[in-house]
Amino acid sequence: NRYNIVISSKDYVVKLSQAVVSQIKMANVKNIYLDIQKLDNKNEYSYIFSLLDVSGNSIQTSLPIVVTVNGEFNKNQSKLYLNVDQTLTEVEIISFSSKQLSFEAESGEKYIVFPTYQISLPEENDDYKFSIEKSENIREGETISFNVEVNESVKSYNLIIMDGLGKIIDTSNNSFVMPSSNVTIRLNSIVYKSFTITFVSDGNIISSKQYKYGETVTIPPTPIKSADENYSYEFIGWNEIVSKAYETKTYVAEFKAIPIEKLVQPSKFNIVAFAKTMVIIML
Repeated sequence: NRYNIVISSKDYVVKLSQAVVSQIKMANVKNIYLDIQKLDNKNEYSYIFSLLDVSGNSIQTSLPIVVTVNGEFNKNQSKLYLNVDQTLTEVEIISFSSKQLSFEAESGEKYIVFPTYQISLPEENDDYKFSIEKSENIREGETISFNVEVNESVKSYNLIIMDGLGKIIDTSNNSFVMPSSNVTIRLNSIVYKSFTITFVSDGNIISSKQYKYGETVTIPPTPIKSADENYSYEFIGWNEIVSKAYETKTYVAEFKAIPIEKLVQPSKFNIVAFAKTMVIIML
């Protein structure tokens, strides 16, 4: 049920369906030529397949032609597209190997096959959000845009974009050009903001520690202020509410002064006077 046309270059094999052959016979065409335009661009290949009669006139058919193309293909990465006015529509590949691919083509349409690559993204992390416009089925030379959003806890970070050989890829305005290999993106060497939180009691530092941004501050044990000649002191809190570490801060202990009660001892004069008074009363 197939009519084979084998090209002398052995780069292509085309199978015409019985319906196409019948259509050609009805047009009284005795000799068929296959006009093939191959456009090479590095790892990309473009093809236009046209059926021509003996006079070079195009044989128009909406029926598909089964085309087998010989070449060097990455079986896991190559994609086939119908190219209409630079708009690419993926075409199903009937069979695929590293040396050969087969697909159904419409006469006169342009098809392009090229390798596509993938991007390995950074691991997810609560401290940052990494987004990219796409991470698979990417052509060499495509410009890929990305964005990194970090939360307030991050002071700095290091973004590395590498090709398949480990070579660093240059970036500009949060974008890079896709090389002819898979790409790995890493976000590491994260430096977090840190702040010094100090607690002071009676002019003395009782605690001073470094905390990461937003970390819960550990409050030291209740401070004690020694009593003096006239007052004892009761801790009533810190000069402000202790919050999480969002900036360098010093907390000062506050105390309530409580007067010390003193017993008043009678003087000798009073005792004597009291004694005399007592004597007089007794007499």
